[in-house]
Amino acid sequence: MNNNWKDAVIDRLVSLHIYNPSHDEDPVKALNDLIQMETEIALDPKVSEKAQELYDNINWSLPQLQTLLRIEARKTIKLQIANDIVFDETYEPTAMDMEYWTELHEALWKKYKNEDG
Repeated sequence: MNNNWKDAVIDRLVSLHIYNPSHDEDPVKALNDLIQMETEIALDPKVSEKAQELYDNINWSLPQLQTLLRIEARKTIKLQIANDIVFDETYEPTAMDMEYWTELHEALWKKYKNEDG
């Protein structure tokens, strides 16, 4: 059986540094992960002129967009705080970090308790 398509998908996943062994056994996951990454690349204004054009024409004052931006900003901040706590031995929380700490702590504790049974 010819696996050229599979080899091409796996090669691209490797070149994008997102390959993991599960991709060999789960072609749907491999394709989904590749499509997701390629979409992110295509929509990155630093990479795509079309994406930059789209970005330049966004009405940033739309309430729905403002809400989405706030939600995504909070997620990014919480992920960075969690990353710093786990991987940065010199991490010292700032006053701004503490604004997010309770929510982050409660989410982590809930996840921990659910997995621990």
